[in-house]
Amino acid sequence: NQTYFVIGSKFVDEKMVGEFPGSVIVLAGCDTTSSKLLSQALLDRGASAVVGWDDTVLSTQNDKVVLALLEKMLVNGEEVPEAVSSVTFEFGLHQDPVGLRYYTMDAI
Repeated sequence: NQTYFVIGSKFVDEKMVGEFPGSVIVLAGCDTTSSKLLSQALLDRGASAVVGWDDTVLSTQNDKVVLALLEKMLVNGEEVPEAVSSVTFEFGLHQDPVGLRYYTMDAI
């Protein structure tokens, strides 16, 4: 009896209020970037980048990778492309069908 709350692109487009000017949004859940629609909706609201998984991911892998990603960006000052690339190789995701992806307005 678990309750889940899912936000999709339609919710962002039609119901969400507010903007994310220059924000990096990390979507730490399965399939969050498998479709570009949610990323595009968040970028349209001003986010500078959206990072997420393009397939299902184990919660343990998600936790380790997202924490490492945040450390690289917030502590080490890495930009999104470098941080995503770094954790991708650090955790062997470049050899895995499940990938951590990012989108920006320039690359969607």
